[in-house]
Amino acid sequence: MERQPPVTGVVLAGGRSERFGEECKAAASFDGRPLVERVVRRVRAATRRRPIVAAGPRDKRAAVDRVLSDADPVRYVADANWCNGPVAGLCAALDAVSTDHAFVCGCDMPLLSVAAVSWLIDRHVGSGADATLPVDSAGRRQPLHGVYRTSALAARCDRRLGSNSLRALVSELSVDRVDSSSVPDSLSLEASMANVNTRAELSGLRQRFAE
Repeated sequence: MERQPPVTGVVLAGGRSERFGEECKAAASFDGRPLVERVVRRVRAATRRRPIVAAGPRDKRAAVDRVLSDADPVRYVADANWCNGPVAGLCAALDAVSTDHAFVCGCDMPLLSVAAVSWLIDRHVGSGADATLPVDSAGRRQPLHGVYRTSALAARCDRRLGSNSLRALVSELSVDRVDSSSVPDSLSLEASMANVNTRAELSGLRQRFAE
């Protein structure tokens, strides 16, 4: 079996999550485990490396660290100070990535699939594209469930484009778009990239998972 090239997982957990309410979204429970713990464990299993967690300011990092056990070793980075939102976490994390490729996701994806992420990584490495991004049922690229060539993404961060939009950050990258027709039937990529922004969405996913 061919060995998977080294890939570093980057988990973004520093957002303010204003639509979720006062509770730290990363620490919210799903199937008995905090969201960020589920994601960290699955990213580590898919990449076989310790993930990097961008957890924002010190108080947010403390909230995330409290729900990660000693069995979930991660490397933390603070957000970049020249931008906001997911771009701040992602660009800061890239400074700590030493591998040629990185898988990037949010901490709010409770159904993240090890098999789906591993398949995306294999496809990306063979594609030669700067980014391999799944496309959801509405035809939108999902940059927070994607695999990237580290140097290409870091070059975009180095330009400091003055935008907090992740979609703008990746807009000039060469992208391998992954739609449902190219995904093996054994994988549930749509479920893997499902994220939660509100408590209602989390409740809906809990019900879906139970069924």
